[in-house]
Amino acid sequence: MTGFNTTKNYDKENFTNLVALAPYYGNQPPAYYTQQDKEDIKNIGAGIPRYALITAKYAKHIMHESGATKLNIISVSMGSLVTRYLIEKDLAHLSSEKKISKWLSLEGVIKGNIAASSRNLLNTVNTFDKQSPDVAHMKYTWIRENLNESHPNYQDIQIGFESSTNDDAHNGLLSWWMIFNDNFEANDGVQAVKDTFFTGDYAHTFYHDNHYSLADNKSAWAYAATFLISKKRVRLTLLDTSLKANSVRFESRIFSLKAQEKYSITRAIGERVFDGAYLPYHDNFNTVIFDSYILEDETELGLELTPENFKSLRTNISIKEGIYPLQNSEWSGRVKVEVF
Repeated sequence: MTGFNTTKNYDKENFTNLVALAPYYGNQPPAYYTQQDKEDIKNIGAGIPRYALITAKYAKHIMHESGATKLNIISVSMGSLVTRYLIEKDLAHLSSEKKISKWLSLEGVIKGNIAASSRNLLNTVNTFDKQSPDVAHMKYTWIRENLNESHPNYQDIQIGFESSTNDDAHNGLLSWWMIFNDNFEANDGVQAVKDTFFTGDYAHTFYHDNHYSLADNKSAWAYAATFLISKKRVRLTLLDTSLKANSVRFESRIFSLKAQEKYSITRAIGERVFDGAYLPYHDNFNTVIFDSYILEDETELGLELTPENFKSLRTNISIKEGIYPLQNSEWSGRVKVEVF
């Protein structure tokens, strides 16, 4: 989808953009490690710090080998915590040398993991199977003590987050555990949605997948590719509607016409649905329904809005700054478009 080369087929003499997968090498260090590299890995400690340093050293190596001057990172699940540590601790000087251009986190362990942070649950699990240091590092307390989402190293990085809202992974076990503890949160079967993104003005898209099915969502692939090749960010805000119910929820889906044209992808590139349990009730509206990066040549987005118990509305919205009217036979409203 990006058209980029990989480590297997790029031309070392004529560098072009390159996609590389950071490997975990097990017990045998890679050939490019110096003795100092080996000592660094040994001394940093197990778990997230070690994974982050391994990733940073690989990134520095592949940049040196290929001639790349900038680094973009796509991280998934615990890989996002690895990336946080890499950036904030300035491993391999990637942050201080301004080498990191973009970071996209998919279903990431950003603020922690709710199950790993439960003392009672972990004590029970440890009775049967001693957990690795990785689990301890996903606790809210460890992350708060060691990391800071307001760290200045993030200032020059284009950052995006994706959260998934289908909780049927592991037969919905995480949701049942939350309900049993009277602490239900929207989740993807592994991660609570609230733990997958930074607070603040960042692009943030949603898919109704579980923690594993996102891998098969071609629309999510297109979003990741778009994030790598585009700097065009669009925010759609539902300002108000004619519906006068005390509380109304809106299901929303956003469609990329260019993704349909280029990749034959018809599924929404962003979706917030009733089943996802992450939809606010709109008393005063002025609610963001989409905030994401889109293809540079995208001029319109498809918009589908469905208020609870009312007729759905489907239309195309121009990607130009402004306020646009919405109307069908049952209700009307306004959407604000911002382009960054």
